[in-house]
Amino acid sequence: MDTAYGTRRPQLPRGDLLLEVLVMTYAEALTVAEQMGFTKTKSWKTGSRSGYPGYAVTDMKVGSRLFELLQPFRATPMRWRGAAYDENAS
Repeated sequence: MDTAYGTRRPQLPRGDLLLEVLVMTYAEALTVAEQMGFTKTKSWKTGSRSGYPGYAVTDMKVGSRLFELLQPFRATPMRWRGAAYDENAS
């Protein structure tokens, strides 16, 4: 399974770092990608210029459709613990 990690430092007052942690399975992430139409793009299918199929969003506006779709997956102690002990998770 391929994994990816990225970080970006937004331009915030006092140089603070803003980080949102999401806890989701691949199936849940795929559902969100389908709802957003990402799975229909050339990037998703062939990797476009990078050659690595998939889709990445590096800048998301609060209140956008994607932001709202991801809210149920915000990391909470209960959700994090549930994901860690879910025997059905891949």
